[in-house]
Amino acid sequence: MSKEQFTIVADEENNAETFWVAFDEAYPEIATQFRHGGSVTVDEETWKAIQKLEGFGDGPEYAPNAVIVSASHQ
Repeated sequence: MSKEQFTIVADEENNAETFWVAFDEAYPEIATQFRHGGSVTVDEETWKAIQKLEGFGDGPEYAPNAVIVSASHQ
């Protein structure tokens, strides 16, 4: 049984400085991959944890989350 995977990208309309600091501290390897590729694929557990990081959902109404799912894979 394979775990669901999520490819995430930054929401460019959300200036989430607090989130990016927390993301870099919590997931330095993933953050490096993210910066180099513009997106990264993570498992469901990691995606849920990322959504709980400080600043994740603090953006404006039109871009509330710092990153969004661009694809979901099983």
